[in-house]
Amino acid sequence: MNKRIINTTNTTNTTNTTNTTNNTNTTNNKEIINLNMNESILHPLTCNWFVNDTNDVCLTKYNYNNDTEKFNFYSNYKCNYKTNLNDYKKILYVPPVGISSDVILKIYKINSDNSLIDWIDNNIDKYNILTINRIINCWIINNIEILKDHNKILINIYNNLILKYCKSNIIKLIDDKKINLNNETKYFIEYWINKFNNEFNFNLLDDYLKYLNKKYI
Repeated sequence: MNKRIINTTNTTNTTNTTNTTNNTNTTNNKEIINLNMNESILHPLTCNWFVNDTNDVCLTKYNYNNDTEKFNFYSNYKCNYKTNLNDYKKILYVPPVGISSDVILKIYKINSDNSLIDWIDNNIDKYNILTINRIINCWIINNIEILKDHNKILINIYNNLILKYCKSNIIKLIDDKKINLNNETKYFIEYWINKFNNEFNFNLLDDYLKYLNKKYI
């Protein structure tokens, strides 16, 4: 499957502008959360635990160097936006403001359906579900039009995610054959993708889990 990039990076209704100079993408985006010196938090970009042992830093103010593939934060810069934990939680599931989905995929060297599958297989027990989910969301964003007609790859991916991360009561229903997981996944993915628009709250896994819980629990 060839990668197709569409302009859907702004999935959380935030302002997102990226200027590119000398192979460096500098973000001019909404300020979500400020981290004081000697504090730590789950980082909204990497989903890894971030310890700030230098100056106060705004975690959504940074630039990305295409050559070194590294992020540089604006040192000693405090957010002018009062921390809103709901906004912060939202960007843990989709590409954070200021960084497009294709850049995220480039960081993880994912450029095809096969490389996506290989990355999931190699990392599903290594990374937390927030990171796994974000990478898949990025790939869907970049391929959304193609996936409207060709989404079989997603059925296998989400079947595996459900079996690994779903609640035990749902797993029991699947084991007892009271839920046909393959049919349910196929139905929901086709429904979900075909209702997509630019104002979409982009989190297929979360929506699918809610669907199963509402229907069967």
